[in-house]
Amino acid sequence: MRVLQKILGHRDIQTTMIYSHVFDLTIKNQHEQFSPIKHLDEKQGYKTRTNKKGRLKRQ
Repeated sequence: MRVLQKILGHRDIQTTMIYSHVFDLTIKNQHEQFSPIKHLDEKQGYKTRTNKKGRLKRQ
C-alpha cells in the first residue's frame, strides 16, 4: 500500500486506501460481468451472486 501511496503522490495513506477500495469494486464488478462461470451458470438456469466477502455463491 505504501508503494502505491508513493506512486500516486498521496501524503496521507487514507487517501490511497480510498482509491484502492474503488479499484477493488471496479475489479469485482468487471469480474462478475465477464466471468465464464457466470455464463455457464446462466445457461443451466443458475443465478451466480457473491457474498459479503466477494466469494461466489449460487441461489
